[in-house]
Amino acid sequence: MSNYNDEFQGGWNEEEGVYYAKGSYDNEVEYYNEIICYTNFLNGYLPAIIQSPSQAEKMALIDEVKAMIAENKEHITNLGDYEGDDNLMNKAQEYLNTTQERIGEWKQLFEDLKSNKLDENSVTPVFEDLRQRTENDLMPLQEALNEFENSYFDNDDDDEDFDFESYGEVDFSNPTMEHIDFDENNPLLQPIHGIRLEDYAAAASRLANGMTEEQVAKALGVERPQWDEANQLWIKRMQQDTDFVVTGLYGQYFATADSHPKFQDLEEDSSMPTNQENLQKINSDPYFYYELAGAIQAAYEYGMDGAQWLRDNYGLSIGEFQGVAMKWMTTTDMSKMLGYQEQKAKEYGEKFAKEQGGNIADDVEF
Repeated sequence: MSNYNDEFQGGWNEEEGVYYAKGSYDNEVEYYNEIICYTNFLNGYLPAIIQSPSQAEKMALIDEVKAMIAENKEHITNLGDYEGDDNLMNKAQEYLNTTQERIGEWKQLFEDLKSNKLDENSVTPVFEDLRQRTENDLMPLQEALNEFENSYFDNDDDDEDFDFESYGEVDFSNPTMEHIDFDENNPLLQPIHGIRLEDYAAAASRLANGMTEEQVAKALGVERPQWDEANQLWIKRMQQDTDFVVTGLYGQYFATADSHPKFQDLEEDSSMPTNQENLQKINSDPYFYYELAGAIQAAYEYGMDGAQWLRDNYGLSIGEFQGVAMKWMTTTDMSKMLGYQEQKAKEYGEKFAKEQGGNIADDVEF
């Protein structure tokens, strides 16, 4: 199910095998699918919120979810009941109301982590409790969907458009790690000035490793203004992509950027060689990795170039650092390590504030 498609006006799309909300229904199956479209979105947003590298990005995504909840509540109200039966409509509205409250709790959790109100020992049980309650919130709506199916669908005609078992599952793993199935005709994936998403991801990787904008444009065979516009528009498309297809594919392409043919024959920036000891350490020590992640986060929040700070102080490129992210996001206790990262971000933030002439009183030892 999906909320929208820029070219398809709603209903069942045979080519994509996806039902898109259209704000109305012609039969019981479409009514059922409309309700799903307007309620099944949190499992796409929540992992992205949790794994966003900065507090600003987390808050922006949370605000986006709040806006979507308000919009979808209105859509369901306009949809109305089904032939006088308002049970499914009411349960959907109740779920969105609960989700609105729950997303506020997630926001408070991240703010508490940011302000260091939660320490490393207390963040894990708080995170797990909130995660479990978020998953449990969907149970009454799932029951209402089952009741609707049993009441209005033919017993021998199972709804093949929807998987009940996966509906309420929120995947807290890295959404870019799994293989992404996509429609090549998706308008959000069309090239911009001839620059495909895989070109853009490879270019971003090279920029993170010290290549200049001019070198990237030349490698892609475009003029600098064309690259600049494509750079901005690909970012905008990721922001518009509520299904996270663009973001997921970008993560896959970024991870394999070294094999992109347009950048194979270009000389690497060798002005500062990689610190092999630190590279090995971020690959073997998750605490070291998340400490540096917190430091980079704090650097950007204090107006510094986090990538350059990493290069100057640890001899690592941001590309090398991000290349390890996939490993630790899938093999560590994310709730615990995110708390540790926020703790380190606060410590480094105090350090950077002092270096910039701030009035933080306490010394921070590293």
